[in-house]
Amino acid sequence: MSAEAPKPSRCGNLTNSRKRLVETIRSLQFGRIENLHFSRGEPQFDRPMTIIQTVKLAGETAIPPSVGPDFDLKRPMIELLEQLDRRGAGVIHRLECRFGGPVLVEFAMPVTAEGTRTSDSGLDGTRQ
Repeated sequence: MSAEAPKPSRCGNLTNSRKRLVETIRSLQFGRIENLHFSRGEPQFDRPMTIIQTVKLAGETAIPPSVGPDFDLKRPMIELLEQLDRRGAGVIHRLECRFGGPVLVEFAMPVTAEGTRTSDSGLDGTRQ
C-alpha cells in the first residue's frame, strides 16, 4: 500500500492480507502474534509465525459480535496498519491483543556486528 493511498477505515476496503490480520487478531481475543513478517506494508502469511493465546480462567471474555465482512475499524487497528505503511517491510516481533484488538506492537530491528541497523526504518517508524 503506498504512503499516498487513503487510509481505509472499514474492513471491507482492506487488502486480503490485511483482512486476514484483522480477523486473526479479532479471533485471538487475548494473546499475541510473534514473528509476523510484512513487506510493502502488507502482512506476509507465507512465512512461519507463532500465535500465543492467553486464556482468562477467572473472568468473562468479551466475544466480538459477528459483524460480517465489512465494519468500521477501531483506532488501534488503524494505527497498527499505519505503522506497517510507515515501516514498509520488516518483522513484528510481538503484537499483543486484548479484547480482539491490538494494544502493543514490537518491531524487530536487526543490527549488524558493527552496530548498524539492517532495516531502512527509523526508531520512530519513519523510513530513512
